[in-house]
Amino acid sequence: MRNHHNFRVQIKWFMNEEIESTIKNLETGIISRDQAIGSLNTVFRIASKIEDSNYMGKICRIISHIRSSTNYFRLFKVYQKAFMEDEIQKAKEM
Repeated sequence: MRNHHNFRVQIKWFMNEEIESTIKNLETGIISRDQAIGSLNTVFRIASKIEDSNYMGKICRIISHIRSSTNYFRLFKVYQKAFMEDEIQKAKEM
């Protein structure tokens, strides 16, 4: 059971790193919108495999924002705000 928990923690760490990296690269123009959406879709599939609806929701919101916007300036700040709001909500539920 302990190994399963450690594995999930490592997967969540990887997903956070990948989301942040993708957003930063999109903001700076290193990757295109389509590449960012593809990368986030991959992370979404990982979240789906571990059945983490919290991450699935976050990723959907980010993808939706990317699809509906032509300006990705400050996207990372939007992501951080959404992430913090989710964490605060989870803490209140405990």
